Amino acid sequence: MKLLESVMGVSLDYRSAGSLDTQVRGTIVRESEQLRETHDWWCEKIWFFDNHLLFEEENMLEGSTKLFYPGGYSDVPGSVVDVDGDEDDFMARRDAAFIIEQLLIWSKRFSITWLIEMADVEFGSISNGKLSRELVSQFQKQVGWNIQAPVDEALAEKISRKYASRK
Repeated sequence: MKLLESVMGVSLDYRSAGSLDTQVRGTIVRESEQLRETHDWWCEKIWFFDNHLLFEEENMLEGSTKLFYPGGYSDVPGSVVDVDGDEDDFMARRDAAFIIEQLLIWSKRFSITWLIEMADVEFGSISNGKLSRELVSQFQKQVGWNIQAPVDEALAEKISRKYASRK
């Protein structure tokens, strides 16, 4: 896990490779807002930046989600809850896989290519509803994840309950 050993607070970054139709962009933002409320997020929720002013000419979409709790989290001022590293990794992978799956759906539905990065390392892309070989390979190489493997939701629920104070 070279990437994780060298960087604290790793985020999954995602952005459209090109300009999006204004309606498509709006649909994705609205759907992502719904996902923020319906998925049990580990660290941070899926988030698209309100950067339409920055990318006004291109009408691009860019987002980022912090995946890990390096060093734990604070549930009350002055208190830190330690998070088991294996549990943190499992839950981070779960959220990353959920986001990747959603980007894959939007890619297929709206013919969008998404570019994926973690810790300023380009991982690959999602295009025409498919993950690039490079993306799958980089997840395995950089963080040791098979991003396409099924997630044990019963275990995820157990871990989420254990650290319920994070919310």
